[in-house]
Amino acid sequence: MPVRFFPILLALTVAACGRGERPAADSIARRTDARTAPPFEAELWPGEGIPVITVVRDELPLLRSPSPDAARAGTLSVAAGSRLTYDSTRLQTIEPATIRVADSAVVHGRLLGAVHFLSRERYYSDAFRDTAIEVAPSKRLEYLQPRAEGSCFVRIDSSVVEANPCPTHDSASFALSREPELRWWVFVIGDSASGWLLVSDSTAEVVRREF
Repeated sequence: MPVRFFPILLALTVAACGRGERPAADSIARRTDARTAPPFEAELWPGEGIPVITVVRDELPLLRSPSPDAARAGTLSVAAGSRLTYDSTRLQTIEPATIRVADSAVVHGRLLGAVHFLSRERYYSDAFRDTAIEVAPSKRLEYLQPRAEGSCFVRIDSSVVEANPCPTHDSASFALSREPELRWWVFVIGDSASGWLLVSDSTAEVVRREF
């Protein structure tokens, strides 16, 4: 079930109890199947801090890759309200939104290039340069994902930019069609099973953030 927005994640603590053997974590794909790859995905999250995630029901389906079409890796058996342990996250853009340029403006930020998958390691590297891109009225940008501290990922022509500030904060120069459609996955390490969990209203929730 797609989600519009979930505040941050990263997490490295969990309280999952269960029964039976779990599949080896290294036997489960950490990348999305190329056949079902979304327009953009990042090993990041919008917002700041480390989210504490708890489950909302006793059994959760875990998948072998972060894709709704992936094979089942197992079932996580825990008590509702338990805190999840996870070691990887993936925020996927399923349907970008459109930002229309209403008045001449400049988009400032980091130029990431023609990327569709952004790893956490590469994001925090020195691989990208700062940029300032002039955009004219009637130009359309793709709004991919919110980021932290007022920034966001946008695609201008074929290049992804970590725009800071995000153009959506300038309503005089930019018009946003809607919010992008996102899916948020976490790789859960549990006693009964390990695998990718799609975070949604029916599976888990962020109860607080840790700094």
